[in-house]
Amino acid sequence: MTAYEELLKRAYELYKADWCAVRGYDPALVQKAEMEDMQYNGEMYASIGEFEDCEFKDEEYMRKLLGTDYNSDMSKVAAEGKDPLLIGHSLAGRTRLRNIYEVANFICTHGQYGDLHITHKDGTPFLDTFGIYINKITDMKYREELLKVLIPMQKEIDGTNKIDKTEERNMNKFEAERRFIQRMKDNYPPGTRIMLLQMGDDPRPVEPNTRGTVEVVDDMGTPHCIFDNGRQLGIVPGEDSFRKLTSEELAEEQTMAEPEDFSMKMQ
Repeated sequence: MTAYEELLKRAYELYKADWCAVRGYDPALVQKAEMEDMQYNGEMYASIGEFEDCEFKDEEYMRKLLGTDYNSDMSKVAAEGKDPLLIGHSLAGRTRLRNIYEVANFICTHGQYGDLHITHKDGTPFLDTFGIYINKITDMKYREELLKVLIPMQKEIDGTNKIDKTEERNMNKFEAERRFIQRMKDNYPPGTRIMLLQMGDDPRPVEPNTRGTVEVVDDMGTPHCIFDNGRQLGIVPGEDSFRKLTSEELAEEQTMAEPEDFSMKMQ
């Protein structure tokens, strides 16, 4: 079911409930009359087709009906209309991906069990991942929009999101900051290999997907890194997006380094 179809179905159920509430009717009795193709007290709410052609197209009515969900619901429908149909390939098989939200959910759900491949419907490559993280993608504009949805979901999975809200409510701001800084120091000790996924508003940002080594985490919780391209820079949690290298990536680096070590010993 598409985002449009899901929204239409949910909005129609809300419309019927609202129609009954305004008139003081019991929804169950009205629905029974509808199933028997009869009116209730000489009237009946619109069919789903009539609703789609009339109320569903009325922005003012829909805003009232959906409340605070209106903007996010319409964004999903709009995204579905402009995004290409993609096919996700995972251990579970093939999955049709109609919009950015479905792509992000596919990556975070199936990427926990292996690397993923996403293609256009004609089979041409579109995106590859290292687990839940993007490795290669052919459309950089699409990547920017995808990361807006994907990064918060990744942070929930890999633990780099801020401390949970329940814990935060139970301590003062100073204690929350102290625990966050300690957590960063524990998670990113000196020598930790990381990959920078995206920088925030830095005027001279390090390129996305650049690897580096943590030198130290300072008393503000900022990891200072030496990147493989020679840059030395602090990365700011919450503004910059980064992650540890996976065990597979570390093993790959080790394998690539072994021939160099061997050649140096031969000399």
